[in-house]
Amino acid sequence: MLRILGWEVDKADRAVGWITTESRKLDGEDYGVYAKGTRHRLRIHVRADGAKGTTVTVERSVFKRERILWIDNDETIATRDQTVERELLATIAKSL
Repeated sequence: MLRILGWEVDKADRAVGWITTESRKLDGEDYGVYAKGTRHRLRIHVRADGAKGTTVTVERSVFKRERILWIDNDETIATRDQTVERELLATIAKSL
C-alpha cells in the first residue's frame, strides 16, 4: 500500500507493529552530496484491537535537512497539517 502511494519502507518491526518510511522531499534541492530543503517521513503503528479489530495510527514528522558531503543535519519542524496522515488512513480504509 505504501509503495503504491510513493512511500518506500525504511524500517519495519512486525513484532512491535510499526513501519517507518524513507523521507520524501517537500521542497528544496538535492544534488547528492549537497541538499537543503524540507522533508517528511511517516511512522505507521498497527495494533490488535480486540479479537477481530486492528488499530492503525499514522505519525508524520516534518524536518529541515541540510546535507554537506553525505552528512545530514536534520531539524524538526512542528506542523498541524494532517492531510498526509488522513489521506493514507483513508486509502487503507478503502482497501479493506
